[in-house]
Amino acid sequence: MTDNNTLNYVYISPHFPPNFYLFAVNLAKHGVNVLGITDMNDSDINPALKHAMKAHYRVNSLSDINELKNACHYFTHHFGKIDFVESHLESWLENEAKLRTEFNVEGIKINDIPNFIRKSRMKKIFQNADITTSAGILIKNSQDLLDFVYENKFPVIVKPDIGVGAGDTYKISNDEELNRFINSHDIHNRDFFAEKFIEGTIETFDGLADKDGNILFCTSLVYSGTLEMKEGAKFYYLRKEMPSDLELVGKKTVKAFNIKAKFFHIEFFRDFNNNLFGLEINVRPPGGFTTDMINFSADADIYNEYANMIKNNSFDTDFKVKYYTGFFAREDWKTYIYTYDEIFEKYWKNIVFSGRIPDVFAPLMGNQGFIVRAETYEKITEIFKYLDKSV
Repeated sequence: MTDNNTLNYVYISPHFPPNFYLFAVNLAKHGVNVLGITDMNDSDINPALKHAMKAHYRVNSLSDINELKNACHYFTHHFGKIDFVESHLESWLENEAKLRTEFNVEGIKINDIPNFIRKSRMKKIFQNADITTSAGILIKNSQDLLDFVYENKFPVIVKPDIGVGAGDTYKISNDEELNRFINSHDIHNRDFFAEKFIEGTIETFDGLADKDGNILFCTSLVYSGTLEMKEGAKFYYLRKEMPSDLELVGKKTVKAFNIKAKFFHIEFFRDFNNNLFGLEINVRPPGGFTTDMINFSADADIYNEYANMIKNNSFDTDFKVKYYTGFFAREDWKTYIYTYDEIFEKYWKNIVFSGRIPDVFAPLMGNQGFIVRAETYEKITEIFKYLDKSV
């Protein structure tokens, strides 16, 4: 058993994504007991992570809730009451909630989960908070979809009501694509959600809320539509200054969803008339290398400040974005004009990271990633175009 002042933090999947081990390392530095659950053998775990964990419980599958419960019973027996359950991953959000409910831990419980995994529920909360959304409907059968298309016209977006990322998401632009979707998907036995397609950019409101729901820092990503790049180029960037309208609706969203002691990643569409539309919320850090990009953008250490919030409900960094910071990925199958030597000779002052992307992320993110930063939008644009230039 540990003393009453020590926090027991159950961390599901502290080993993945690979950079997230830094959350565990900094929690341990702040005196928090990191109780890790992974599907890896001790010998295969990053040594820094292994050292940071007070205890490690290996399971065969992180999706098996019974194995996760067994791990938490083990931790409770050896270390006392669990204070936090977290994974920082959308995939395990529901399992987190089940464990919090079972072991009486503060945070999102199983009854709250539909608000964070169902697109239809998210849209209602946006609307109740007076945040504009595109037209949308939960599809129960093919007639629902046909009626929605008739009323809203092509194109429409159809995606699972419960889904991670952009998986199984379709843009339907004509009758042929509509019929193909209906004939190839079992709409009657799986909930889909249809929305009117909005042409524009995806902008995000990202940050961290403390245990009382106060926003400790916030920043914003732009995903597409603003740089003249080849179609299919894999890039996104953190902006240096956040538009005031985005900050306003972002803060309203955090309050509406009652986010506490959590990262948030909230997506909005901005159309070509400069209107914002609430899209969806994820209660996790933005994915990929974005936590590192946030650090580079503000010369900060978000991993350390997260641990500070968990231990002390405090945030000591005067967070101010100093740079445009972007991620660009090259793909192995493309032939690029400029070599890596040429890239680093020209932009060594701006490239703060370069490395291979884990294979599981490669279809979405590419194969060789670069994190670059610059003080101006024009410079970050120049670098992206240089990296992207291919045969």
